[in-house]
Amino acid sequence: MPRIVRYAADVGPRRHRDHERDAHEREQLPVEHSAILALLFPAPAHARRSAKTRRRSPSVLWHARTSPCRARGPSLPGLPAELPDFSRPVPEAGEYWGSRVTVRTWLRDLSLRHEFVASGTRGCDVAHVVLAGKGGRLSATRVAVLADVHGNAIALAAVFARVMEERPDLLVFGGDLTWGPLPEETWAIVGHLQQPESRLPSIWVRGNAERQLIDAASRIAHDEEDTLTARERWMLEAHSPATCSALAGFVESVVVDIASLGAVRFCHGSPRSDEELITPATPEARMRALSDGVEERILVSAHTHIQFDRQVAGVRSVNPGSVGLPYQGEPGAYWALLGPDVDLRRTEYDLDEAAQRYRASGDPLAVPLVETLLAPPSPAEVIAHAEALEFSG
Repeated sequence: MPRIVRYAADVGPRRHRDHERDAHEREQLPVEHSAILALLFPAPAHARRSAKTRRRSPSVLWHARTSPCRARGPSLPGLPAELPDFSRPVPEAGEYWGSRVTVRTWLRDLSLRHEFVASGTRGCDVAHVVLAGKGGRLSATRVAVLADVHGNAIALAAVFARVMEERPDLLVFGGDLTWGPLPEETWAIVGHLQQPESRLPSIWVRGNAERQLIDAASRIAHDEEDTLTARERWMLEAHSPATCSALAGFVESVVVDIASLGAVRFCHGSPRSDEELITPATPEARMRALSDGVEERILVSAHTHIQFDRQVAGVRSVNPGSVGLPYQGEPGAYWALLGPDVDLRRTEYDLDEAAQRYRASGDPLAVPLVETLLAPPSPAEVIAHAEALEFSG
């Protein structure tokens, strides 16, 4: 008897009618990699939102005074004094927030530090690029890139230890950091890098998951809690207000001058949307369109969870892969080092420990996520699915 994946936990009343029908049909499918892909690449967000919700969706613009980037030149990075204790349980769901008043207070305080603009788009504006450091642009010799951790604290701990051994002078996070079964444990590993005393400069790129989390909090504050899916509700309750505030400060895109590589642009999906899916098979025509107005000839994106380094349409398109939920056909944690060239990396970690923690987390999608961790689909399967969608959030 084939196992069945139920997607209903991630389908709420705000979903487009056709998407609800498709989700119902997917519930009847046997568990195959092609079905598991829907966990990462559902229907585009614009098809799952009401017009009322779209008008209220916030987009965070970066300001120099609130940037998490700590550009102070070369340093001698080291491990944090203490890594999180994975044996200690995180607070129960709902313990962080308590009431809608708490969410409203948090959003009010957040608005004092970040400018929210009404936006019906799901993308990054090419003009909204962080130019940090001396001369308006950040420079580095060696940059570690970690993306799509998706709340896999066990994988992140292994990768972060390896990154510290490599001694980069800048660490870039590519988005979708905590959206997964172990959000607070994940943030505990790297959140200290935002402190002024951190010896390793870091930049934090916003993914569609960070945006979705802030949007979920906004809908609660506007009495639209009934529009949340079960997983959105769980995810919001599993994040502390302090962590949510930090995630809201992530930037849409950033440009870094890297020794021997030149100007490199980092984003989550593409320069025009954090939901666009770039793969090794993305056609030249779409690559030209998504990079229109972008001067940099090296583009580092994430979102598809596939690691690759490709030349296309005059652009070097790079994806460091996924630390926490790779779609490589082989388990592990995937990331990259940039400078003097592109060095794609894979780090092994304790999969059994991760699976155990996932199952105990309460995440509505813990079971299918464990299956994907232990037996990830091949890049070929993901590419075919992603290229058919082009955009997915």
